[in-house]
Amino acid sequence: TLNWSLAAVTIGAEIFFVYLARQMHGSKLEEIMHQAEKDQLINELEEAREMSDEARRHAEQANIAKSQFLATMSHELRTPLNAILGYAQLLEADTSIPERRRDAIRIIRRSGEHLAGLIEGLLDISKIEAGRIELYRDEVRLGEFLDQIVNMFRLQAAAKAIGFRYECLSALPGTVHTDERRLRQILINLLSNAIKFTRRGEVVLRVRRRNDVAEFEIEDTGIGIAR
Repeated sequence: TLNWSLAAVTIGAEIFFVYLARQMHGSKLEEIMHQAEKDQLINELEEAREMSDEARRHAEQANIAKSQFLATMSHELRTPLNAILGYAQLLEADTSIPERRRDAIRIIRRSGEHLAGLIEGLLDISKIEAGRIELYRDEVRLGEFLDQIVNMFRLQAAAKAIGFRYECLSALPGTVHTDERRLRQILINLLSNAIKFTRRGEVVLRVRRRNDVAEFEIEDTGIGIAR
């Protein structure tokens, strides 16, 4: 009986140690697998970071190349434009030219000045990307400013055989403070698109004053934008 008891204890101990060994082996295996997963994740994150750094370097190089291109093109465009503006100013001052012709010359000069502003705006792109856009507070004679815009686009609309109306819905102050170049860019871009995509009908520019804020509204009978 004692021998059987010892044998049973021995067998039980062997079974326990086998079970314990298997448990330890399983835990070790899980630990190894977990470490392997961590290593793989670290490698994937490192590869993703390297790819992100490479993409950022390419983007920076592209921005540098774009800025250089814009600076070069701006210079090349300004050279002939300065000649156009110079001759327009000379013709505008020539009293031998009939007044109605000089009105057309004034529109040419103002359009050239706007084009010069657009060229300067090309250089602003890099400033905008760098978060350094600058706004100016100019004193602007609003009536004269709007007359220049209206005269410019009335001719363009007539060339396309469409109507162009300017409606001033409230009394406007003689002078206002705004960034003249930015406001001109915005209005000209909107009106240019309105005339460009209007095949028949008309384009309307409305302006009204609400408290100390001027509101501009542009309406056209073009194709519109799909919702």
